[in-house]
Amino acid sequence: MKRIALIVPSLAGGGAERVVSELSIYLEKKSKVYIILFEDKKIDFPYRGELINTFTSSKRNLFSKIFNSLKRIYKIKKIKKEYNFDVVISFQRNANVVNLLYRGKEKIIVSEHSLKTKNNLYFLIYTWFYKKLYQKANSIVVPSKEILNMLKNNYKISEKNISIINNSINEKRIKILQQKEEEKGFFNKEDFYIITAGRLEFPKGIWHLIKAFSLVNKKEKNTHLIILGSGRQRNDLMKLSENLRIKNISFLGFKENPYNYFYNSDLFVSSSIYESFGNVIVEAMACGLPVISTMCGGPEEIIVPGNLSNNIQKDFYLGKYGILVPPFSYKEDIYAPINYLEKKLSEVIIYLMKNKSMLNKYKQKSIERAKDFYSEKLMKNWDKLIYD
Repeated sequence: MKRIALIVPSLAGGGAERVVSELSIYLEKKSKVYIILFEDKKIDFPYRGELINTFTSSKRNLFSKIFNSLKRIYKIKKIKKEYNFDVVISFQRNANVVNLLYRGKEKIIVSEHSLKTKNNLYFLIYTWFYKKLYQKANSIVVPSKEILNMLKNNYKISEKNISIINNSINEKRIKILQQKEEEKGFFNKEDFYIITAGRLEFPKGIWHLIKAFSLVNKKEKNTHLIILGSGRQRNDLMKLSENLRIKNISFLGFKENPYNYFYNSDLFVSSSIYESFGNVIVEAMACGLPVISTMCGGPEEIIVPGNLSNNIQKDFYLGKYGILVPPFSYKEDIYAPINYLEKKLSEVIIYLMKNKSMLNKYKQKSIERAKDFYSEKLMKNWDKLIYD
């Protein structure tokens, strides 16, 4: 029986964390699984295996970061020697670096989920560092072509050891939880519910959706926006909704079971600035939600498999499995006046609301597309990397 370690900063809500959750449950059936954490945060996802916490939480200032990184390397080195793992898989850059800086005889697999790149000296140093370091990995796993191209073009990493394995969803769990009512009487038949979910942080661009919804709500009174998630922007987003005098908006925080909210809503909108994949889009699709998303990386691969059409319109694109709208700028302009793209997003939302046949079509297409990301199908790809 193989001894497999999964290294991730925490199991608090996020796409990479959900992958670790699903992978631990899958691998535990035929291997001894260990999950190594850096941070002592609340665990939001189910898991299987033995939990090992290094208690090396992230720090803000530079000196503390350096000290903390050295502490993590020392602890991971000690843990690897003690447990003698056959395979060590790490998720997210901090964990990947620590995993690769010390290796014994184990097979090392790193999973890269980040799209962040900056054209400065700091970025150039990291480019050189990651190129050298990632060459030590037996395999590199990415959730989308977008990330593969980023590693290849920005970090000059050869794609020969890169495997694309889309993030998976646990279809059985979703089907059970979507029927489990979380808040009695929250939904009513008269309103049209638009929902989004994710960390209330810059990459998700939720303020753009709030501004767009303020225009939707003025024209269509029986509309309601639900925002699931927590993060540092929460107070600013709530203040923005107050400034725009939006009444039909609900900030519900992080939900361990978002699926019932998806199941009872009418439309999912992702206004992300950038996304490496888009787990929550697939989860919403599995609950039968039509999807509108910005063109910001991974979502295009979900909504329009293959290459985008050359005939894409300026303001939106009717994809096979949902609607794409242009990306927003890399600028945190929460309190800026409503801009052109936010107005266009509001128009696309109203357009889909009014077109019931298209709404129903995309509902069925979402259910169809979600099947491509079922756990049992995608986990077999991990088998090849781990056990071969």
